[in-house]
Amino acid sequence: MVNLINIRDVTSKKYIVPDFQRDYAWTESNLEVMLNDIMEAWKQEKDRYILGPIVVSWQNKVIDGQQRLTSLMILLRAFGCCNIDCFLRFENRKHIEDLFKILGNPPSQTDNEETNNHPTCDKIRAMYQFTYDYLSKNQVLTKNTFFEYLMDHVYFLEKQLCQNAAIQHAFEVLNTAGENLKKEDIAKSRIIANMVDLNLEKESELFNFAWLLCCDIENDLDENIVKKSKEISKAEKLEKLYDVMKDFLQHESEGSKVSLSDIVHKVETGKIYSRTKSGTISDFQSGRYSVCLTSYEFIDLVLTSSIEKSISDIAKTDSVIKEPEQAFIIIKSLLLYRIAFDQYVVKREKGNTEWFMTKSITEHSKRLICIQSMLTVSGVESSKKLVSLVKEAMDVAIFYDTEICSGELIRRLEEYAIERAGIEPTNLDNLDKGVETDHFVFHWLDYILWLNPPEEIKEKSESFSFINTSSVEHFMPQHLLSGEEHSEEWKNELNNFGNLALITPSSNSRQSNLPPKNKAENAKGKRIESLKYELMLHIASTSEWTAEASKEHGLEMKKLLSDYKTPHF
Repeated sequence: MVNLINIRDVTSKKYIVPDFQRDYAWTESNLEVMLNDIMEAWKQEKDRYILGPIVVSWQNKVIDGQQRLTSLMILLRAFGCCNIDCFLRFENRKHIEDLFKILGNPPSQTDNEETNNHPTCDKIRAMYQFTYDYLSKNQVLTKNTFFEYLMDHVYFLEKQLCQNAAIQHAFEVLNTAGENLKKEDIAKSRIIANMVDLNLEKESELFNFAWLLCCDIENDLDENIVKKSKEISKAEKLEKLYDVMKDFLQHESEGSKVSLSDIVHKVETGKIYSRTKSGTISDFQSGRYSVCLTSYEFIDLVLTSSIEKSISDIAKTDSVIKEPEQAFIIIKSLLLYRIAFDQYVVKREKGNTEWFMTKSITEHSKRLICIQSMLTVSGVESSKKLVSLVKEAMDVAIFYDTEICSGELIRRLEEYAIERAGIEPTNLDNLDKGVETDHFVFHWLDYILWLNPPEEIKEKSESFSFINTSSVEHFMPQHLLSGEEHSEEWKNELNNFGNLALITPSSNSRQSNLPPKNKAENAKGKRIESLKYELMLHIASTSEWTAEASKEHGLEMKKLLSDYKTPHF
């Protein structure tokens, strides 16, 4: 459960810093940033300033946020708040608790031998002195208005883990390599805080659930959520959307209700509920598929498409949602994009090269999978466009109560690819740029070759599947193994499109400066990485890869690119 709690509420609790937590490590710089932010919020009379999220166990053991909570304790002691009970206990570190009991206003040294001879206590005492000096310099030590603002208008966003959560594991996940709070975590916190402000408690829980589903795009989505796509799409109010999801989430399982909160906890602990064909609850295996976007990129796409704000924008903004309608739009978008992604965007089993879609589409299915896989290996920009067009196609299908039109989707994806490739029939010299040649053009050409393969590579095209090729190969190497100089004819041809192909970096490093004949010999029986490359290998193995042959091949490939028009299905 997520709660927005102010500092007055925080000081009424009893938090425990577990012994597996590291010692206090904030520097003056960290503390100054926090103090400056609170001071600025007070001067601007902001209704609320959020220090950030903290994660605690059901026993109030601090999993994430102990640096901020310890700094808060230092701040309150600098204000002379000795009458406030120590709300922060330190497991198996009595010397720190003893130090906080005697710190007060004004700063004072202690004769306690244990606290005086411990580096963490020295650190806390130094930060305490820094804080006291800061407050004195800004003349707020005696200003009740500042202290009252701190207590009543400065908040933490507290997330409490479920009772059976493994807190040691949760700590390790949250603190891997000492990572700072991520932008997506801050953005999520701000959105939930906005919803809490608007008294949208149930909706904030639904938002949390939808967000977590989008964080798990490498796994299958529950088929029963997919079945609700039409109801989700047609929901016109936030309350209706919640009712649709609640109806699904609170189904009977082994004689007991499964609540939305239970589902969220399961998602957060890596045990994602799925209704199997037998009707029982099962767990997903983490990270089953390779997909076209990371969860960060996917959520960023949803937010920019729904409210025209990126994760970075939201992380910098205090107020994202100003009315319930915006909350509704975000939740609905998260759910529908996630359903579209699960059903109609290509994926592949990790360790496998075969692409597939969960939703079975009989008409033009191979072509739809091929164009999607081509866009998937072409980078984030193309992948985001792919997901957006798939979502639009699903929206149309839901509106007209029909199946998704595969032909129309292929047409729109191909039109985007033609635009993205930027092929100008009157100026094809942009393809003759060596390693600077746009990688997307190579992927797009391989797709065209897959559609209408020349006889020489027809058999190979049938087993071709797009993989992540990202290294431009000079088929005739730039530097000959013999150490000889290239002829003038080859010097003029080396960086032209006919002599270039896109393959994997590992293959490129292995081939390196080998002459074309040797490359063709070594490629026998190897995985097909590029259909253009296969054509070049065929030429080199059946004749000679001369500058003239390279030029002729380049002209043929450029013609294929410039002449291609997507058909009407």
